[in-house]
Amino acid sequence: MPLRLTRFVLFLLAVCACSTLGCSGKKTATVKGTVKYKNELLKSGTVKFFGANDATSSCTILGDGTFTCEGVPMGEVRVTVEQITGGLPGGLKDAGKSGLFIPGQDKKSTGGGPPPKLAVPEGASTIGSSANLPATLKNPDTSGLKYTIDVQIKDIEIIIP
Repeated sequence: MPLRLTRFVLFLLAVCACSTLGCSGKKTATVKGTVKYKNELLKSGTVKFFGANDATSSCTILGDGTFTCEGVPMGEVRVTVEQITGGLPGGLKDAGKSGLFIPGQDKKSTGGGPPPKLAVPEGASTIGSSANLPATLKNPDTSGLKYTIDVQIKDIEIIIP
């Protein structure tokens, strides 16, 4: 193989390796866990991780009290927790036994029949917890929640006193 072609092939291999393995040096992890406030699991809300260089990752707290965040920056992170205070995801309204209706839908827009029913996503809570989290938890500079993400898959329990 001519030297020029060999160099070109090696260059392509290097590019492929960087895109597959990540040459940027920005390593991320998956963080799984729970959030407890006053010794009770939060069953709705959002957890957000703030790493170096404005790297962030956020995820939803599910109805069973667990969360799984992917793409969390490795190293020291600050954490915020916000709670959904009630209602359904995306502004949906509960229509009782007849199902969930899309806001703004009426019989005219559905051809005279009932509005379409929507399913609540698995793990989504239809009723927000009655806990009122401190406002300081919404800001990474005041939450006081700090963790070290040092492995690719990390389990943590966020405890809010």
